[in-house]
Amino acid sequence: MNKDAIREAARRRRAALAPAARRERSARIAEAAGTLPEVAAARSVCAYLAVGAEVRTDALIAHCRNAGKTVCVPAYRADRGMYAPARLQGEAPRPTGPHGVPEPANPAWMPLDGIDVVFVPGVAFDDGGGRLGQGGGHYDRMLGEAAGAFKVGLAFECQMETRVPVGAGDVRMDVVVTESRIVRTRKERNNL
Repeated sequence: MNKDAIREAARRRRAALAPAARRERSARIAEAAGTLPEVAAARSVCAYLAVGAEVRTDALIAHCRNAGKTVCVPAYRADRGMYAPARLQGEAPRPTGPHGVPEPANPAWMPLDGIDVVFVPGVAFDDGGGRLGQGGGHYDRMLGEAAGAFKVGLAFECQMETRVPVGAGDVRMDVVVTESRIVRTRKERNNL
């Protein structure tokens, strides 16, 4: 299957989850992701603010804040034409950015090389760390500049595929966390 067909099938499966099931599974994913040793050791994390049927990150963000970590979220940086981490400060207003993603109203930018862990959304993932996003390449560009960060894909089990096509510009995850398992990817296992 090509990327568009895989995206469409994964979106349908994710959308079929009842809102209560998405909330409950998101809570299990957040709990599991919060137990990762790489997350425990991190001083700073970047977590997306969920939109639509994505895995919710509110509990994970609260966990990281309570642990004293600096928490950032991706925000569109017009001067660079790409997303970059911006500090999430208090409960500041979160307007919708140019691509429909909530972001801080007045971003305080963080350098990408200062981020230890990035929690990444996606439409589909595989056990090798392959990821299909929405198709715009926004996350891959940002992750490409955060080469030293530990990349954690967050997904419902119904978003897992046997294999997703990965191109030269696609960034693989180190770990993918679902409501039923933690997948250390081939990339991550090779680094152990």
